[in-house]
Parts: sequence; C-alpha cells; structure tokens
Amino acid sequence: MSAIETKCARCGSEEYRLLDAKTGEVRCLFCQNRWIIPELVQKNATEKFLEEQAKRPQVIIDNTTETDRQLMDMLGGIFGAATSGCVSRTIKTVVIGLVILLILGAFIFCGLPLLLR
Repeated sequence: MSAIETKCARCGSEEYRLLDAKTGEVRCLFCQNRWIIPELVQKNATEKFLEEQAKRPQVIIDNTTETDRQLMDMLGGIFGAATSGCVSRTIKTVVIGLVILLILGAFIFCGLPLLLR
C-alpha cells in the first residue's frame, strides 16, 4: 500500500486527522479545514468483494439445450393459451384439482369399504 500524500488546500499543511473512515473525511490540524480523501475510505467485506468481482471478466453460460427451449416454449404456449398468460394461476388450479382427486380417491378406496360393512 502506498503512502497517501496530500496537503490542505487552505494552508498547505500535511498534518490532518481522519474524521470518518466510511467517507474518507479529514480535518487539517492547523486551520480546521475539512475535505475528503477517497484513498482513505474503508470498505466493508461485501464492497471489497464486489469491487474485485467487477475487475474480473464476466462469462455468462447458457446451459439450456435446444430441446429444453422447445419444451419451455411448448409449455408456455399451452399455459398461456389456457389462462391468457397467467401460468402460475393455471399451475395452482391444476395442483388444487390433483389434491381434490387424491382426497376423493383415498375416501373411495379406504372409506367406502368401511361404510359398506
């Protein structure tokens, strides 16, 4: 890490005190002038990580095969046509219907023989 050399713009003094490490604000010890030195800003671990990641080249890989794309397009078309574009509402309706069928099936196969005895 290199030494930070800066002077007060008002009096030229090189002696200052760090007031706020988050903003890098310093105050001259002689004339009380305040200014910001960007090199003194202390960053938290998340900011440092994001800064390092920004320096690296980003590679985005699409692992979706052509078959997967065709299947997603087909399902999107089916659900989109059934609900005018609301896929989640159609899925919820299908799941509720399956749960009702499961309950009715369990009642018919388990509860009906007990009632007939």
